[in-house]
Amino acid sequence: MPDYPFSLAPRRAVVLALLFLGLQLAFGFLLGLFLGIWNAVAAVAGYPSADFGPLSIAIGNTLAVAFLVRRELRRHSVPRGLLALRGGAFVRNFGPVLILSAGLVIGVSECDNLLRSVLPMPSAWTKAFFDTIGNLAVHPVSTPLLLVVIAPVTEELLFRGVILRGLLATMKPGRAILLSSALFMAIHLNPWQFPVAFFGGLIFGWIYLRTRSLALCLSSHALVNASAILAAGYPFTIPGFNLPPPADRVIFQPWWLDLFAVALLMLGAVLLHLRTPPTQPFAAPLGEPPLLDPA
Repeated sequence: MPDYPFSLAPRRAVVLALLFLGLQLAFGFLLGLFLGIWNAVAAVAGYPSADFGPLSIAIGNTLAVAFLVRRELRRHSVPRGLLALRGGAFVRNFGPVLILSAGLVIGVSECDNLLRSVLPMPSAWTKAFFDTIGNLAVHPVSTPLLLVVIAPVTEELLFRGVILRGLLATMKPGRAILLSSALFMAIHLNPWQFPVAFFGGLIFGWIYLRTRSLALCLSSHALVNASAILAAGYPFTIPGFNLPPPADRVIFQPWWLDLFAVALLMLGAVLLHLRTPPTQPFAAPLGEPPLLDPA
């Protein structure tokens, strides 16, 4: 596969993240306005009101990412091949990525417990957020569509396919992954999602660095998001992991589960490292052709 010359300066990466956030809010406002008018007309006509819920967020995400990615690729005169999913790398490395994803799910669950022990989540905000985004009973189709399909695809295209890919041509890999993860965390605008977003960004970024496969990144992202809405339905319950805690206190996971998360992360990382070739530099934009020797 050709390694198309493409790069982003750190400042441009920050601008792209801010533009993504701004477009999300703008499209969300317009969709909310449309929904309000729709429901007002429905009330006058005697029809029940509509609640698009996660679907409106999915539409906003898709429009924002489609606009930004297309604009950025055209700005750099780069073909869409830059965003190839690389199915071959997916097949070879899905096993280690699955192990990494399982360790990430357990690890961020405990990080979430730690954060909520320091910064309790307001109960009213929790209910409003869950009813809007994660309530399968209220949104049995649009919630999985948003969290398991739309969010992984759009966010990985932008944050790994464009932002991280561009930063890797201008920065050291560790710094590029840290910056892209910090930007990925910041656009969530929700302190209680920060641990999941940041550590998820680190894992997804490292997967992309080793495999250059967006398919693996979005698959890992989808698995982590799916676990958030399906954990309550597991055939087992573990305090601090998928057993709802009392409203007045935080319960931490058993120590053995935390060690299991570390073991899964280490095992997945070692297997992925062994299965992938040494990391090669990403291509930067081609410079001016050298001047011909007048002699």
